[in-house]
Amino acid sequence: MGSFADYMGDHIWIPILIALGIAFLLIIIVWILCKRRRWNRYVSQIGIEEDRSLIEKWDEEKRLQKSVERDAVLLNCYYYLKDSKKYSFIDHLPDMGSRVNKQWFLVKDSKQAINAVLTMTPWSSQTVIDFTKATKKTLKELFSLLQFPYLFPLMDIDFVFSHNLVMFIHPYRSTGSLKDLIYGSRPQSSWVEKYQARGKALSLTQIRNFGRQVLEALVYLRDKGFPTCGHVHSGNVFIINGTAKLSGFENSMFGWKSRLYPTIKKLIKNRDDDIEVIQFGHLLYEMLAGWELTTAEPRREQLKNFKNTPVVEVINFLFFNESEISKAKRTSVDEKRVPPVQFLATYPPKPPPPPVPSEVPPPPRLKRPSVPVEKAAPRPPSSSGRGALLSQIQKGARLKATKTNDRSAPRV
Repeated sequence: MGSFADYMGDHIWIPILIALGIAFLLIIIVWILCKRRRWNRYVSQIGIEEDRSLIEKWDEEKRLQKSVERDAVLLNCYYYLKDSKKYSFIDHLPDMGSRVNKQWFLVKDSKQAINAVLTMTPWSSQTVIDFTKATKKTLKELFSLLQFPYLFPLMDIDFVFSHNLVMFIHPYRSTGSLKDLIYGSRPQSSWVEKYQARGKALSLTQIRNFGRQVLEALVYLRDKGFPTCGHVHSGNVFIINGTAKLSGFENSMFGWKSRLYPTIKKLIKNRDDDIEVIQFGHLLYEMLAGWELTTAEPRREQLKNFKNTPVVEVINFLFFNESEISKAKRTSVDEKRVPPVQFLATYPPKPPPPPVPSEVPPPPRLKRPSVPVEKAAPRPPSSSGRGALLSQIQKGARLKATKTNDRSAPRV
């Protein structure tokens, strides 16, 4: 031991080298561990960035594709306005509605000097009318004859045959639609952005008035032989000076389906006449709750939370009245309008006529057989009326002006 200690004392550099070697090995081991940990972190970060980059690339491609489509549609609008010379271009509006292939433009009417909204939609292959000049002329005459206080006017309609496009011109309303009123959103914003948060329920008076006015507009269209309006929703209702005006009734003639149709198609099955009744119930629910109904029909538990009992009764009648459904199966608005009108209508009941005294003989002209009012001007069946209208549109026939006793206008 003494000799080893003496030897190490004489060669002190040997333990120093051993200590340095051990320290060097420890440093290498620590470096390898840190390198491996950093490498694992780098690999995981690369995976996250790759996923992120794929999503960003996908979003970027969608934005570019949308931009290219908007530019192409804008160019078509320029050419159309240049050829028509009826309107001047103001702005290309954002996608204010849910339909993907529909574009909105703010234009100015050259004759009336008012702003209007021009919508451009591709022609649908599912439509039952022909894409011809005769059809366009007939539709122009048809929509020009529609005059009703609860219908949003359609200023003009046009076809672009070179690009298979349908143009509609409506008056511009800066206040937006009933949906904008419910959600308190900016009407000119994109549809994807402005309806994210929940809205505010309307008052009972507003629901009663707006519901009655929309219902009377539907009855008016039915009386005139129009196809079933499958686009009844708050985005197609405009409030002008406290009056609800229904728009979008022309969409059903072109085979376009509403955004709500996939949700309720199982509920209506093969009876397309039921769609306006179900959509009217969805409209009442949205005005009552302040947000859309995302299912085909509401749950009874949902309706128990609302305090507006009259509105809930109407919604229950539209969706859950089993006895009425078994009898009529929601065949039309006309067959179901009696119970809702009891709540929606604000008119007092018509008093019965006073009895005629028995001692006073009736005048001679009353000896003729009386004819009931219902039989004097019977309403034609909805199917035949719709078929006759659509057949005239297909043939491009000119609509003849006829004198009718229109009793569909509301009594004020």
